[in-house]
Amino acid sequence: MEDSATRPDFINTIRQARADVEDERAKSKGLDPEDAALYEMSQTRGWEIAKRIISSLTSELDEIVNKAIEKGADFRDIGILTMIAKETKDKLESFVFRIDGSREIVKQGEG
Repeated sequence: MEDSATRPDFINTIRQARADVEDERAKSKGLDPEDAALYEMSQTRGWEIAKRIISSLTSELDEIVNKAIEKGADFRDIGILTMIAKETKDKLESFVFRIDGSREIVKQGEG
């Protein structure tokens, strides 16, 4: 049997306590805690980087369809690729809109 001590998971406890405080702060302002959290994320440099990556991915989806056309793919395959690319781009854009939209929601709630 190994000699090992069981360590408390302090980091997760602290993270949860912080999240609880942030949720209560948002609720006290009449805001949805999820919108408040997304707003906080939207204010970071990481979010700007993520948006550039998402933009690049959507451009790559268009390139995939264009390459298929250039290679002479049949209409059925082009149609399928186009539909998949459009649906994927719509989902990515919806994701960006949801997070960027939290800015307006929070501003309205604070104003």
